[in-house]
Amino acid sequence: MSAVPAPAQSSGTVVSLQYLRFAASALVVLLHASAGLRQAGYVDDWTISVGNAGVDIFFVISGFVMAWITAPLATGAVGGFLRSRVIRIVPLYVLATLAAFAVLNGGENARGTGNLLRALLFVPIPVEGTERFTSVYGPGWTLSYEVFFYALAALSLLLPARVRVASTSALLVVAVALGTTIDRPASLAAFYTDPIVLEFVAGMVLAVIVRELVRRDVHLPRTALIAAHLVSWVLLAVLGSVGRDDLGDARVLRWGIPAALIVATGVLVERCGGGIRRVGILEHLGDASYAVYLSHLFTIRVLGKAWDATGLTDQVPAAVLFALAVVASIAVGSVVHRFVDVPLRRGISTLLPSRPRTAVAG
Repeated sequence: MSAVPAPAQSSGTVVSLQYLRFAASALVVLLHASAGLRQAGYVDDWTISVGNAGVDIFFVISGFVMAWITAPLATGAVGGFLRSRVIRIVPLYVLATLAAFAVLNGGENARGTGNLLRALLFVPIPVEGTERFTSVYGPGWTLSYEVFFYALAALSLLLPARVRVASTSALLVVAVALGTTIDRPASLAAFYTDPIVLEFVAGMVLAVIVRELVRRDVHLPRTALIAAHLVSWVLLAVLGSVGRDDLGDARVLRWGIPAALIVATGVLVERCGGGIRRVGILEHLGDASYAVYLSHLFTIRVLGKAWDATGLTDQVPAAVLFALAVVASIAVGSVVHRFVDVPLRRGISTLLPSRPRTAVAG
């Protein structure tokens, strides 16, 4: 998921989420860099499966962020909320999708304008012969979930603030329960009722808990929180060794729970456990995580072709190419964020009308 913007200053920026967004994007890069080596024949059978869990961390963060930033908004403040989501998500996604459509040049997921239109509308594309969905640009399937969740968050703004998280959570829980009765695993109904959407619920509930603890000025033992955070990463690493195809509906249990624990303990250390040190480079990389997420496959592809052209395939260990792919993906993503994503968002923001934001919850 996809990557999501940090909470607004008006709600109190949660710096730990910046660090975790970078960690989540790095996990996805590790996954695709290792998979690229395997697909290119540089290694026999080696994929960092735990990288899949970066998406689960993103979804938990997204749930937290949406609950965190909508809590102070006035009832009915739908337009401003949707405007901010469109500006933040759509421009770079559209650019990446169009680039993928051109680069793939008729590839399976990019064949035909129908698939392109679906992708641009954030409608996932079923992968033939499987129960999975994709997009013209592979990572785009996660943004289909994000946009779906944003729509629910926007609808919740029609309700008083005190019932927004509860109503949205109840809706998603009921949807997942109904999804168990769907016989067509490749249908859109099955996609949007997949248990993975419960990770948004986990993030929202966490935001409510943290806000209440902060309101009551509750202090928790810092050492215990840090230990729990580290254990959560170990748990994710252990369960992350399970391949995606072997997870099925258990994904939300095996990866979602560790992801929720990682986000929960990270935020609690910051807000109730004495705080965390602000590190500029990590905050920047957190900001750039969306650009890293949407550019890294292009970087890996170009680097692989350049590597082949050098003739070093048999002379240099594949681990060197892997390291280069990871570092280059993060570096290129940072550049894309600074010189493409941010200017795009500024340009779009001038085209979309805005109204003064009212930060009084109903």
